[in-house]
Amino acid sequence: MYSKEEIKAIEQYTKGDFRERSAKIKSVIEKNYTNLTNDEQYFIKSCKIIENMFNKYDSTYKDQPIYRGIVLKDDRVVEAYQELTIGQQVVLDNSLMSFSKSREVAFDYARIDDVCEWSLVVQVTDRISNEIDLEKYSHFEEEEEILLNKNLKWIVLDIYIDHNKRNIYLNLKEIE
Repeated sequence: MYSKEEIKAIEQYTKGDFRERSAKIKSVIEKNYTNLTNDEQYFIKSCKIIENMFNKYDSTYKDQPIYRGIVLKDDRVVEAYQELTIGQQVVLDNSLMSFSKSREVAFDYARIDDVCEWSLVVQVTDRISNEIDLEKYSHFEEEEEILLNKNLKWIVLDIYIDHNKRNIYLNLKEIE
């Protein structure tokens, strides 16, 4: 289905796990896209190839729920999620966003080890945009990863906060 160049871009993009990719994206942004290492330059090129794929391929998984698990370490970010209300519109991230077809994978990624951390599990039950299915070409096939484009808008359908366990559960619907 995907071209050789697209598969190579997916393989490059998925070389590291979610945490490694996030660190690489943060590094590139902090350097303001200048003085990048060869690896960072190739990563950015791969991201651009993948971004072009969103308009090229139709969604094959749009009617199924998808999940994202994150460990939150920044108190300001935790507070921002805790202040969300049902019906509120949000933009989660301004970069490509990894999700999983598996609820269990999301919970694994959201597992907290530190008493200062919070766990966030996002479930998306209704989407408009296309996804890129990375599962067959990823270095981490067991993640059942799909990728959503950046700057998508969401509406909060439900939010549950468990202060004792330091968990936030968020159910979102994509809007235009």
